[in-house]
Amino acid sequence: MKTPNLDKASEVKELSQTIDEFIEWLHDEKEIDTCRRLEVEPFEDDTGPDYYGECPVCGIELDLRGDPFIFWWPAYANIQEWLAEFFGIDHDEMERERTELLLHLRDQQGGD
Repeated sequence: MKTPNLDKASEVKELSQTIDEFIEWLHDEKEIDTCRRLEVEPFEDDTGPDYYGECPVCGIELDLRGDPFIFWWPAYANIQEWLAEFFGIDHDEMERERTELLLHLRDQQGGD
């Protein structure tokens, strides 16, 4: 049975775990989170739909007229999926391979 994504995951397991532990350490010990950058173009005049108020993430007062404004939104994501992508592993396919392998092993052992 071929499991190229599981094989690749096994090859990079130690390094992947180290990166994952580092990201968790940044979050837990240093209160640093991963964020996505979003640049919002300014409105040209006061007639367009403006946004005034507080950023829901950082609390900064916003006035989206004038210079471009950069938002940093928390990147809520599965770190395991990011690591899989980084290492060239198809995460969904890896999960499918894992399920098929478990079913195959169960069948080999005479299970239901």
